[in-house]
Amino acid sequence: MNLPSTLTAVPSYGFYYCSNLRHIDIPSGVKVLNGYAFRYSGLSSISLPSTLTSITGNYTFGNCSSLKSIDIPDSVTNIANYSFYYDSALTSIDLPSSLTSLTAYVLQGCYNLGTLTIPSSVTNIGTYALAGCYRLSVINALRSTAPSVASTYAFGYSASNNQSSGYTGYSTRGSNTLNVPSGATGYSSGAWSSPLQNASYCGFTLV
Repeated sequence: MNLPSTLTAVPSYGFYYCSNLRHIDIPSGVKVLNGYAFRYSGLSSISLPSTLTSITGNYTFGNCSSLKSIDIPDSVTNIANYSFYYDSALTSIDLPSSLTSLTAYVLQGCYNLGTLTIPSSVTNIGTYALAGCYRLSVINALRSTAPSVASTYAFGYSASNNQSSGYTGYSTRGSNTLNVPSGATGYSSGAWSSPLQNASYCGFTLV
């Protein structure tokens, strides 16, 4: 699909439930992707321009069950809550170096994601941000001071029906690694310690 070169924003619900949409090139000049723009679409890939600055509004790519990878340009400073909620096929996401927050629920349920690099610019992680990423086995946290974590639920939960796979890395616990810079501080306390480094929950080893 070709979008007009004069476009500056993809509107809310623009491609909502477009189940036959497989790929789209967002033209240079687009600065904003609005909420629900691609939710429940059939996207498997998307090309984003270096002019993009914000993925705003909830669920922009939520429930895109065929989306396998996405490279977000470094020009993006904001990725809203629920942006990649339950993108079950997602195996790779390249977060921008200017991002300041992993917002609430942003990657919840991306259970095929295996590796995640958290840029040094990220200073906080929202609740449920990585919950349900139960095959996530490598986290590269690049900040020398651990980002603040909104709650222990950022790294998952044990559901009332005892489905502990809600925890980040639950399926691969024991072989999971949390890689941080030499001399980094703050990764041995709070939610970074438990549940993330608790062998019964997420089972990450601090490296």
